Amino acid sequence: MVVIHKEDQKIISGSGYNDRSNPESGLYEIGYWCDINYQGKGYVSALTRYALDKLDAKTVVIKMEVDNVKSIAVAKRLNFANQGTKPSATKDSATYYYFTCEKLVDLPPLDILCSYENNNNTDTKIIAWAKDTLKITDDKAFATSRAIVKIPWSNVLEINTGDEIAYLKQTPAMFFLEPKIMQIFEEKFNVQVPKIIAKNGDLNCFLMKYAGKTLREMLRHDFEEEPLLRTIEQFTSLQRNAADHINVLLDIGVPDYRLEQLPNLYIHLIQQKDLLIAERLSEAKVKKLEDMTDIVSSLCNKLFGDTMKQAIVQPDFNDNNTLVDHMKQKITIIDLGEIIISHPFFSLLNFLQQMKKHHGLTEKNDLYHRLKDVCFKKYRDCFDTNEDFQDALATAEIVNIICGLVYQDRFMRACGKENLVRYQHWKLGDLLKNFIGKVYKIKEI
Repeated sequence: MVVIHKEDQKIISGSGYNDRSNPESGLYEIGYWCDINYQGKGYVSALTRYALDKLDAKTVVIKMEVDNVKSIAVAKRLNFANQGTKPSATKDSATYYYFTCEKLVDLPPLDILCSYENNNNTDTKIIAWAKDTLKITDDKAFATSRAIVKIPWSNVLEINTGDEIAYLKQTPAMFFLEPKIMQIFEEKFNVQVPKIIAKNGDLNCFLMKYAGKTLREMLRHDFEEEPLLRTIEQFTSLQRNAADHINVLLDIGVPDYRLEQLPNLYIHLIQQKDLLIAERLSEAKVKKLEDMTDIVSSLCNKLFGDTMKQAIVQPDFNDNNTLVDHMKQKITIIDLGEIIISHPFFSLLNFLQQMKKHHGLTEKNDLYHRLKDVCFKKYRDCFDTNEDFQDALATAEIVNIICGLVYQDRFMRACGKENLVRYQHWKLGDLLKNFIGKVYKIKEI
């Protein structure tokens, strides 16, 4: 269930009922999120009122960790009764407060006007299209649907049809290549992708079947090395298989970030002086970026001189964009609408960086080196010596920053800079400064 702001015409809040809920007995345990710009305005109260009023709930439960001050404040503001604490069933050493509400009259009066009627904005049309396509008639089941991703480049709703779970994904128009890419991967490369139920090009959205839980979620509960190794093996196999067929992907509009194209893309970026100045770069640093054009060309040519074929790059290849279905023993890599064609090392370097960031691995860990070995195993035969391989890897680490710079420019055009800044995903300034520092270290050597 989502809340659409009448004036702003955007999804600003959402709520769902988890698997501990029991609609038959009228018990609903709710979870919710609210856009930071709209908090404190009564939307969570409206969601709770909906559960009690429209779904005939007898008891609504809100659960939160005992140190979650904001959620505790929400429950108290709604006049929920604190029923005490219970240990978490899934999270070690965690304790939760349980707050309940059983009567509509216990809720404070609404300070906002809301209705449960349909509107005509894009978000409503997308949800209506999904509901019609899936032929959903069980409104109580549908009300347990929830937003699982809400970011500028992707909105994903988990939809309960009453018979099964489906996923509705909406992207900016620039990233709506995903259904076509998934079809090519499945038909031409025999790659495991989510099964598409239907797509709507006018609304830039599509429906998918369930394909498993995220690998990151699984690793946080039970860290296993084997699915990580399988994920890397599967992705690098896809890269090698697709390397001879990249024109198929370029023909449908997958961005061409091959090494011979990167210098021109870099020049296009640094010519946007207003953008660079907005990143608080001094005139001197802007001049440095201009002077580095020849260095960019030299680095790209050096990496291009390797015998490796350029292939697909998923800039955000990581364990959170990997689904694991234990029942079917299948691994599925998702978020394929963001792929580009460039040097295959870039995806793998980003994957290793994400393992450091989200799982605390360092280059001192044996596991990190085992993952690294598997990442590059299929490419070792492209080099005569280990020294050549290490040199290419070091060069790729710098050129990957250049690729990240021009990719950030694409993200800005797709999502809008303001949206990225609001979501704290605007990295251009940091990437530019990092690049300047890396290049000057090379000059010193």
